[in-house]
Formats: sequence, structure tokens, C-alpha cells
Amino acid sequence: MSEKQYVAMLQFFCKTTFRKDTILRFCKRTPWLLMGIYICFILYLFITTDIRIIFFTVVPIVNLLIVTVLRFVLDRPRPFEVYRIVPLTKHSKGKSCPSRHTSSAFIIGMACLYVNIPFGILTLCMASIVGATRVLCGLHFILDVLIGVGISVVLGVIGFYVLPIFIVLSNF
Repeated sequence: MSEKQYVAMLQFFCKTTFRKDTILRFCKRTPWLLMGIYICFILYLFITTDIRIIFFTVVPIVNLLIVTVLRFVLDRPRPFEVYRIVPLTKHSKGKSCPSRHTSSAFIIGMACLYVNIPFGILTLCMASIVGATRVLCGLHFILDVLIGVGISVVLGVIGFYVLPIFIVLSNF
């Protein structure tokens, strides 16, 4: 997005208190809601002694580590550093790519999909809201969000579907 597009978008949300408050609520609360869902799933898997808890916990930790290292290495500026815009909420500078909020949301969605397909689809929709609001609030470029999604989807497919099958087949 260009500076002009960011300015127009942010002006749209700042035009009314309702718009600004609504987008900020989604931006701030959806990640917490997804974290709560993730914790509930961990408790469920623990109580039911489901072996999938191993992949359910390890894959998101690996995802977080990869994204955190990439952010440190790339250290890309945020839209409000590149353009003359004021984001809808305060945020530290730098380390914009990949979006850790988006990546975390999508790996949680992939983890939920691994355990329960309908609930996984719901959480992936919620993860999309996380990614969209990061851009709409002026905190990330679209590419930052898409790279975060890509990392989580690829790692999710490998960690939740390919690796477990490979482990099962290697035991035969």
C-alpha cells in the first residue's frame, strides 16, 4: 500500500469514534480470544490424554521461534516509520516482518484445525481478522502479514500433517 492509501484508510477509521473503537477492539481482543481458545484446547487434550497434545504445543513454539528470529534478522520498518502516518494504536518501531500476531494467530488456527476441523476453520477466520486489523491499524504492511500467514500455514501443514504421518510410517 502507498502512503496515500494508508492515509485514506486511517482517516476513514478516525472519522468516527465508533469506527476507530471497533477496529481497535478487534485488533486488541481477537489475539487474546485466540490465545484463550488455544489454552482451552491444550487443557482438553491434556484431560483426555490425547497424544496430539505433543504436536499441538511443540509446533506453535517452533513457529514462534522462527518468526521471532526472522523479525530480528530482517528488522523491517513499520508503515508509520516509512510513511507520515499515525497508527491507530501505539507500537514500538522496527521488526515488522513477519507479523508475529498474525503468525501466532494462524498457527493457533492450524493447531485447532488439526484437532477439530469445524473449530479450526472458525479460528482460521478469526486469525484472518487479526492479520487484517494489523494492516488496518497501520502497524504492518500487507507483505508482513502475508509472510506471517505463509510461515504458519507451511509449518502447520508440515508439523500437524506431514510429520505425524512420517513418524507413524517410520514405525512400521
